[in-house]
Amino acid sequence: MVPINNYYKVKSLNKVKSLNKVKSLNKVKSLNKVKSLNKGKPVPIFSFLVYPEKSMKDQLIKDLSTMEYCEVKPSQNEEVLILLTDTPDEETNKTLMDTIKELDSLESLSMTFGHTD
Repeated sequence: MVPINNYYKVKSLNKVKSLNKVKSLNKVKSLNKVKSLNKGKPVPIFSFLVYPEKSMKDQLIKDLSTMEYCEVKPSQNEEVLILLTDTPDEETNKTLMDTIKELDSLESLSMTFGHTD
């Protein structure tokens, strides 16, 4: 016969194990939803160091902030920005990069990270 204290420990361990199974199943389900939304295609995610033209940092922040799929983080003490892009597919990413490269307020764009799942 199992002592009462051990019985409750076993029951609580079983609850934890079943919760972990549910959590991992939910992760798989959500990943499958993302894959089905993108039809199995890679999702490009990139980060860049972005340098503005002289005295155009604020304008570059405005330009990039208005673009879809872009998130801009200005630095506190330097004339540099961090740009994160997260596009739904390669074609959208190419179009976005072409648009960014045409900005008058942009001096240079240096990729620091790129990932296509």
